[in-house]
Order: sequence, then structure tokens, then C-alpha cells
Amino acid sequence: MEMYISEKDKLGYINGDLPQPAPINPTFKGWRMENLIVKSWLINYVEPHMIGNVIKFPTTKSIWDSIATTYFDGLDISQVYKLKRKITQLKQN
Repeated sequence: MEMYISEKDKLGYINGDLPQPAPINPTFKGWRMENLIVKSWLINYVEPHMIGNVIKFPTTKSIWDSIATTYFDGLDISQVYKLKRKITQLKQN
């Protein structure tokens, strides 16, 4: 997923490099639309039983952080590899 998002030049939405601007900021509307696109990619990627847990988050970064905190302890390298493989196979409809 991360590689796919990076390839689409949207990685800043999950890693915090593109934080949410204030609603009065002229860039807010565009940021919100891009965030929703990346958010939909993440929601479509997760297992169906997880959707209810992640859809409530307002930003893509908060979804990403929640998934990382819940499902990755940093020790299982094979898990990281599997996730990265799934990410590279993700395609936009």
C-alpha cells in the first residue's frame, strides 16, 4: 500500500508530511479531496471486518497510524514483507 501511495505522490497523507491545513486556508479544499481519495484506497484495502474500525478516522494518517498500532509490533519482518507485497498489488479502479 505504501509503495502504491508513494507512486501516486500521496505518501505525505499517511506519513504526516502533508498535514491537514486549517479550514480557512485556501488549500484546505484540495487537501480534503486528496485525503479522501487516499482514505478510500486504505478503506478498500483493509479486510471487510476492519472497515468499521477505520472509517471513523478523519484523516488518512490517523487510519494508517491506527492500523500500524493495532497490527504491527515492529518485530515481524515477514509481516512487513507481506504487507508491502499487498501494497504493490493494489490498483486504483
